[in-house]
Amino acid sequence: MIKSITVKNYILIDEITLEFDKGFNVFTGETGAGKSIIIGAIDSVLGAKVNKDVIKTGADKAYIELLVELPNGFDCSVFKENGIDIDNNELIISREITASTNRFRINGIQVTQDFIKDIREKLLDIHTQHQSYNYVQPKNHILLLDNFALKPHRDNVEKFS
Repeated sequence: MIKSITVKNYILIDEITLEFDKGFNVFTGETGAGKSIIIGAIDSVLGAKVNKDVIKTGADKAYIELLVELPNGFDCSVFKENGIDIDNNELIISREITASTNRFRINGIQVTQDFIKDIREKLLDIHTQHQSYNYVQPKNHILLLDNFALKPHRDNVEKFS
């Protein structure tokens, strides 16, 4: 679950921090209110390709930070294998964008864009008008079935296998 996002010098935003409550959160507003900029920032910090044009005019760099609470039972081994400590089941994922570089960090440890993309699939699926959904990808069907449809019956199945 995304707990908060901080965005600095990204497109039209000087600086903003948004905090989210548990449950259902919705972005609404008139056309041009900035909803897509926030979604773009979330997408960017989770590994989407961007160019230097996202840096606000007059700034040297853009910065995006996402605070994510990991779901119970999340396999954290990939973080431990890469020297990333997890405190309170939370990750701070950040991206710094300059004219020449992009730096990704998780809990202060620099990671590659590919690493971010790999964990993104486990953390978040952005649903917008023009983006595909993870649930239509066959590789996710078993996970979806296990986590939602079969979850109440999983313990009984495991007893007999």
